[in-house]
Amino acid sequence: PAVYTVDLAPVPVLGRHHRVLQKGAEQVTAADLGGEPFGLLVLDCHHYPATKQLLKNVLRWRLLRRDGMLFLHDTGRHPAGGANSSGVIHQPVERLIAMWLERYDCAASWQRLVVHDDDGHGATPTRHGVTVLQRKVSLAVPQRVCQQGAHGFGGTGPESVRECLRVQTRHQCSRQAARGYDADDIADDFE
Repeated sequence: PAVYTVDLAPVPVLGRHHRVLQKGAEQVTAADLGGEPFGLLVLDCHHYPATKQLLKNVLRWRLLRRDGMLFLHDTGRHPAGGANSSGVIHQPVERLIAMWLERYDCAASWQRLVVHDDDGHGATPTRHGVTVLQRKVSLAVPQRVCQQGAHGFGGTGPESVRECLRVQTRHQCSRQAARGYDADDIADDFE
């Protein structure tokens, strides 16, 4: 599998599978990307219209696998302005792209994992952050698995078939859970 870099500036080729496309992201074609769906797209573009057009094209051409992931770099904050400041968003464009994608391709029900250290408590005081997006994957356990009690290799499942099925139904978060009550209170609500 190839790794593609798209940049307006010249970029050195870093290996035999590395392909460099010297053009704007919005100008990339399906042929440029080999025409085969890929599992990971990393964007560090900082250009809203170009990134938006690239993502529209990638989705239209079905070049991101159904289980593929999208990484948006620079979605974090940089600490600034003292203890009461929430910091400065490093690249607002990347955050806006994440929100745009969830609305543009809403049928996909995108889920996101935000990996930031916005408070600067990590090894370095400034982290650019990354947001990982993927189409939602169902974690449903089939009814037959609940009924058979087959919970994997060495796994111990719920105490009853009823609980195995009930835990999978959609429900609103209880008021107590939303207010942060302890686990026993939440468990009592759930029963």
